[in-house]
Amino acid sequence: MAADGVICDGDHLVLDVNGEKLSFVQKLKANGTMRVGKYTVSTAPLIGAPFGALFEVTADGKSLQRVLLPPADEITRITDTERDNSNLFDRNTENQKLTQEQIEELKKSGKAGSEIVDLLCSNSATFEKKTEFAQDKYKRRKAKKYITYLTPRKPTARMISEAYYDKCPERVWNLRHDTLAVMLSLGNVAAGAKVLVVEHCLGLVTAAAVERLGGQGAVCATQLDERAAPLDAVRLMNLDPQQRSVLFTAYASSLLKDKAAVERCEGLAAMTTAVPAAAPATIAAAAVTGASEAAGEQAAQADDGKQQAEEAAGAGGEEAKSADAAEEAMEVDAATAASGSAAGPDAGAGAGPSAGGQQQERQPRGGDGRDGGGGGYGSFMPRPEALCSVLVSGFDCCLLAHPKMHPTALLDAIWPLLAPSATFAVYSPWAQPLAEALAHLQGSRNAVMLQLQESWLRPHQVLPARTHPHMTCSGSGGYLLSGIKVVPPEATPLAAALVQHLKSASGGAAAGGSGAGPAVEAKEAAGGEGEGQGDGEGRGRWQVSLWSGQDFGSWCLCLHVHCSR
Repeated sequence: MAADGVICDGDHLVLDVNGEKLSFVQKLKANGTMRVGKYTVSTAPLIGAPFGALFEVTADGKSLQRVLLPPADEITRITDTERDNSNLFDRNTENQKLTQEQIEELKKSGKAGSEIVDLLCSNSATFEKKTEFAQDKYKRRKAKKYITYLTPRKPTARMISEAYYDKCPERVWNLRHDTLAVMLSLGNVAAGAKVLVVEHCLGLVTAAAVERLGGQGAVCATQLDERAAPLDAVRLMNLDPQQRSVLFTAYASSLLKDKAAVERCEGLAAMTTAVPAAAPATIAAAAVTGASEAAGEQAAQADDGKQQAEEAAGAGGEEAKSADAAEEAMEVDAATAASGSAAGPDAGAGAGPSAGGQQQERQPRGGDGRDGGGGGYGSFMPRPEALCSVLVSGFDCCLLAHPKMHPTALLDAIWPLLAPSATFAVYSPWAQPLAEALAHLQGSRNAVMLQLQESWLRPHQVLPARTHPHMTCSGSGGYLLSGIKVVPPEATPLAAALVQHLKSASGGAAAGGSGAGPAVEAKEAAGGEGEGQGDGEGRGRWQVSLWSGQDFGSWCLCLHVHCSR
């Protein structure tokens, strides 16, 4: 592991070759080799060097030598010139005196790349007639062809994101590093946070969250099915034990079941006044243990019931099968009710962990809990205090990047695990699914500060007197939906006060509503006419009807109209 920014044996690296190509080197060995372009070089010069050091491939293509400045760095400082390239013509081989055979002989003789570039410049018929800008561009182009230099970079979340995006953007669903940074900011991921991550981007979002926490807090990589949570990017980072300790994996169904058990224990402790309330950690531990014991007792009782049914039925095997099917259906309904989501009942078919058979118990996998399978909570075993904390209070941050699932169904599946006022950010390479999730959240009134945005990145060339945007750039880095979870109350104190005031001012003319809240109606008929007449001639009538839970502006309008009358 790297200490103080120094490359050590066994580290992971991101190689920056000629400033254009990024590649990974896993578990660097002092006596090993690695592939750099078309060369196979020794890795021994990298050991002990700092991250960011510049190396050049030697003339024989078998080793690396460290250099202080990048090639042709001294020719980037250019003054104004009066020459132009209007009289230059590209005549292919006529402008270059050196042939391809001669250049190959120079390379075989052991000439360095910089010497070959100087010879090409001196043997060019048009080089001296070019402007200083064109000469610098010519040298840089030839240097990239005949000189191979590389820079070992530290595998941070940004470097890994750039490497994935350059090499295989479809595997990370076109998630750019700038979109990832905005996602962490909108999710309010910081040291000490409890982050819930559901992704399908090779562990890139999980790695970024672990790096941002810096060893303080908890990151849960949630598994929605039997497949392990993707942690490829996490294993590429040189994390120390403290940084790795914040990460654990868990099945969504297991978290929902334990969360329901904790809530039942808290409700029982609140109703029992004679017994003092237990501490949150004790409640969570008792919930997890109680859930396991209850599951074992239920399984034993179910086995006994099945055996008695078979003995009593005898030849009536069909009746026993019907009883078993009914029993399983009741268990599924109970599990579904226990893990009901707060995001709304119409979140979409198949939403939630219980829809895909997640209510069934997982068999423990073998492993040491670090890189293997692990037990009930996946490959990275959680710390007891972190698990108890998230079960009692919930997660305060949520990052979702799973384009294979609809965002509405994904939010519905994990919504009970989030604490009130928890921030969430959902990534998708398409805007339409996020727009549908946005409309659903607006209709359910379970989130505020909802935003749907797209990040745009335009790289620039920064050179003396030649700074300008690149001619090409990526079209889109994906879309982000962000917001804050809220728990809408039945009726706020302000709403109740306004209703009481309107009732007293109208003399009891207001009628109580049902369902969403009380309704306020005030009616006035002009000319002393009764309300029973239906022709409506010669009368002025106004009516204000308002339900609890609507916006504050409507309440103010209702009060203003009543007071003005």
